[in-house]
Amino acid sequence: MSNTDKKSGTGSIWNVNSWHWENKNYTDIAKHYLTQKIEGHTFTRDDLNFTLARLTKINGEAQINIRKGKQIVIYEFEVEGEFRAESSADGVAECEGTYRVNDINESDLDFQVMAINLTKEGEIGGKARTILKKCLRDELIKLVRDMTTDLSDLETNPDKLQKDKELREQNDQLLAQIVKEKGAEKD
Repeated sequence: MSNTDKKSGTGSIWNVNSWHWENKNYTDIAKHYLTQKIEGHTFTRDDLNFTLARLTKINGEAQINIRKGKQIVIYEFEVEGEFRAESSADGVAECEGTYRVNDINESDLDFQVMAINLTKEGEIGGKARTILKKCLRDELIKLVRDMTTDLSDLETNPDKLQKDKELREQNDQLLAQIVKEKGAEKD
């Protein structure tokens, strides 16, 4: 979903009709999303089985902005992670290493794999590094392609919207009661 295909959004209680600009911090949720999608992902290229073992660093931020009843999802992250590769031919030869990816964002999928380093080269290290240079970006695109939509869906979850509606109604009733009581004091 591009930013031009904005979903309806609901602001906080103070944001009447969700008209005013409001930022909602989604950084922790987005970091969890990236971790869940990337860690443990496996794929095979040529005769090598790759596993994206774990993310060692996630820097960046994510937010959902509400303005005039529309939501705008914004995020940008840099991740570093570890990978493992083993030969599918004999299952014995293996290597391990790290990778770094810059500029995972909501606008496009043109992020860059900035570094692929081997920490345990083994017999297949050079081959694994060469393959990853060619295909790691494409594998990561498959994993994060739906991130904007998935984050947006969290904000428009029907249960969440129902709770927000109930909270707004309670707030309106409380405000009406206070105005009635305080209004009587003025007379």
